[in-house]
Amino acid sequence: MSSMLLQRSLLAMILTAILTGFSSYLMAISRIIMLGLALLHTVLAGGLIGIFITYNYNIPLSITTISIIITAIISLIASEIVEHGLSIDSTIGIIAAISTSLTVTFAYLDSLISPIAVSTAWSYVMGLSTLFSLRDIVMLLVINLIVIPVVLVFKMELIYIAFDEDGARALGLRVRLYRALLFVLCGIISSTLAISLGVFVAHIVLATPGVIIMKLISKRVSMFHSVLLSLVIALVGYIIAYIIHLPPSSGIGVVATGFLLVAQLKTQRS
Repeated sequence: MSSMLLQRSLLAMILTAILTGFSSYLMAISRIIMLGLALLHTVLAGGLIGIFITYNYNIPLSITTISIIITAIISLIASEIVEHGLSIDSTIGIIAAISTSLTVTFAYLDSLISPIAVSTAWSYVMGLSTLFSLRDIVMLLVINLIVIPVVLVFKMELIYIAFDEDGARALGLRVRLYRALLFVLCGIISSTLAISLGVFVAHIVLATPGVIIMKLISKRVSMFHSVLLSLVIALVGYIIAYIIHLPPSSGIGVVATGFLLVAQLKTQRS
């Protein structure tokens, strides 16, 4: 692997780790980790829709951008479903149904357009791995610059509506708006992690920092600890993958799984 490719891959992993740390903290303390995991499945559907739009209408947007937009739209739909009284569990089932239907439909349509269209979309499920371009790095940087300030500014409101919606309404908070913001952030984060790491690895990495901190460090999740742990997992996983000649996402997935197993064993013994 060339030096430039190594540097891009390492920078991408660091940016991904920072985003993971903030998102895992937010989702764990807001109790919507399962929603974030469910939204990961919209990435393939978004990629397939992006391919269809790009090939047919020549819209000047990348497939990755379209995939993120589609995920954000589905996140808004999920927010409205919860706003109208359905539980998060029911909402997750509806999201899964929507994602599956879109995936099957556009996989068929894309296969009629190009024989490599479906395999292109599948790359979004497997992740970009070491094939990070400068545009991918910029995308990760932009997402970080959007998500982190929003989380820091609206952290208390987002947490409050998750724990005590009735109390938030009584205080005059715009619950519908903040829930929509929380869900859209969740969707953007999930789709970005899935595109960079792949859906399979993102499932593990997204939940790891928040879950481990709640189990081992403190019942009160720390954003700093979440980001720090996420960086440790990313860097150790990256080094291991480089040594044994695997994609970075593979090493990160193995390390994250190891941390989760250790946390579970320690919890059982205590």
